Amino acid sequence: MNTYKNVGVIDCSDHGSVPVLSEASKTNGYNIRKVYLSNNSSRADIKTQYPQAEIVQDAKEIIDDALIDLIIVSSPADNNMDIVGEVLEAGKYVRVI
Repeated sequence: MNTYKNVGVIDCSDHGSVPVLSEASKTNGYNIRKVYLSNNSSRADIKTQYPQAEIVQDAKEIIDDALIDLIIVSSPADNNMDIVGEVLEAGKYVRVI
């Protein structure tokens, strides 16, 4: 039996590229539902990588979404680590990459 995880991606980097998850993520039942990027990546780049995902303007939209099981926090700096705490307080799984 497969367990499907609804995933949110919060990218904290300032380098302007969209975080890329492996193809294995798709076959392992992960569904990228929402993406938030703190940098100036273009919406087109995000939609190319995650065509099914909603692009959100605030990380809280991902953290507060009851349908999201796992949140991937990409490239956090020391001053972004409070996001990890917020995710855990919301009762969600978190993966820092």
